[in-house]
Amino acid sequence: MTKYQHSQKNKLFKTRFHDPFASQRFTGSAICPGCEAFYYSGNWKWRRPEALTQAPRQVTCPACRRIAEHMPAGVVTLSGKFWAVHRDAISNLVYHAEKLEKSEHALERLMSVEEKNGELVVSTTGLHLAGRIAHALRDAFKGEAHYHYNDDTFFLSITWRRDD
Repeated sequence: MTKYQHSQKNKLFKTRFHDPFASQRFTGSAICPGCEAFYYSGNWKWRRPEALTQAPRQVTCPACRRIAEHMPAGVVTLSGKFWAVHRDAISNLVYHAEKLEKSEHALERLMSVEEKNGELVVSTTGLHLAGRIAHALRDAFKGEAHYHYNDDTFFLSITWRRDD
């Protein structure tokens, strides 16, 4: 297992391996029956491509497959006294970060937001949304974030904590 830790805001994870859920490539176009995202020219997008003249075939997108199989690509775990006192503001930030990321990238979505053992656990379908949430938490509320990336399973785990 390869682990990376950093605290720089704009650092991106460079992966050696590609997401096994997103590695399905095919010619032509498709529409996901679950979320209605379009696959065209190698990418999943929200808008129907203007160049699309025939009805696309139905293919479940990688994000919907991850959700169905309960296999997140990212998990952000929030802990500490601060999160417990500021639940509403932090929850709003998490959902706002998803709205922004999802509007630009059809495969970046929240899977679940659950309280477990006094922590908030946020599961995502993509690495970038998990990172965006952690960056937004640090920007808005400070605290400390630690990133753990596993190349072998294409998984990003982030812990964010603030105790005051």
